[in-house]
Amino acid sequence: MKLLVGSRKGLFQIERRNDGWHVQDPHFIGVPCLNALRDPRDGSLWACTGHGHWGAKLYVSRNDGADWTEVKCPAFPEGYEVAAVTEFGHRKEPAVVKNLYTLVPSGPDGHYLVGTDPGALFATTDAGESWTVNDALWTLRNEHNWFEGGGGVMLHSIDVDPRDPNRMHIAVSCGGVYETRDGGKSWTPRNQGVVVDFLPERYPAYGQDTHMLARGSQSADVLWQQNHCGNMRSTDSGLTWTDVTEGLPSPIGFAITMDEADDSVAWTVPMHSDEVRIAPDAALVVCRSDDGGQSWQELRKGLPQRHCYDIVFRHALDSRNNSVVFGTTCGNLFASENRGELWTGIASHLPPIHSVKLDGAL
Repeated sequence: MKLLVGSRKGLFQIERRNDGWHVQDPHFIGVPCLNALRDPRDGSLWACTGHGHWGAKLYVSRNDGADWTEVKCPAFPEGYEVAAVTEFGHRKEPAVVKNLYTLVPSGPDGHYLVGTDPGALFATTDAGESWTVNDALWTLRNEHNWFEGGGGVMLHSIDVDPRDPNRMHIAVSCGGVYETRDGGKSWTPRNQGVVVDFLPERYPAYGQDTHMLARGSQSADVLWQQNHCGNMRSTDSGLTWTDVTEGLPSPIGFAITMDEADDSVAWTVPMHSDEVRIAPDAALVVCRSDDGGQSWQELRKGLPQRHCYDIVFRHALDSRNNSVVFGTTCGNLFASENRGELWTGIASHLPPIHSVKLDGAL
């Protein structure tokens, strides 16, 4: 088993060998790596980094991390603006890409999609030599007044329908879920039935704080989301949503991942409230549903159950076959090879973990 682990202080490649787990020295040491992935089409590694001083940067390696090449970062054309709130009121300022939250291969070789703060979707057809902002979504973003959550306006989830590359769902904090069926020329909010308990209108068409969105591999119409206000599941491609929060120790968390072979199975990692943000009752727990969210099992064996202050960010939970892995904000990394029934600590004392990806064959 191999892992790609993005952290507050670089990107780690971690491998299990016959004598145990081996953590390599980090790439981009000292620089936050918000997300990383291996492109299954050509084996290349991609890393989304974000430095407090130097800003967002994108890198690719075509020799398994031995060398990295900086790729042109998505940028807004001149004239694009965002609303800014200052002590003197509201004003407009030039739109700037602050962070790259997710990178998704889509279509032929060289085609990628990137989701950014401030809530924009960019596309490239030449492996990053040039980028195009999705104008239709950007226009909608401003018309719908997406607003900043704790980390900005984050377009963090891009789920392309494997049956039709022109159809995809994106999720935004704070904007909600949107769908396109014409390759991004138009977008429709898909938030019916998703509560927003921090707004005057509890069931708005948009404005939800979606934390993570996952699409089924067996049926592309099945979607799960972890939301600031609970967990939701849709079986009609987001046209309607059902609240499946009941049975969880807490409605709030960030991460959710689905079983590759069964769209009724998902894992999530709850946390104690928006205000406190630690493991519920200071005891780390992963919850699994095997029946489409009708019930949840608490999976604790092998996880710390006292004085635990870890939480799991939106991209720091992954699953494949029977294996589930996650990393925490306290720098702890755990894996299970039996669907979460038993957990093993892989590493500790890492920097705060932003993302975890299972890399290669298991």
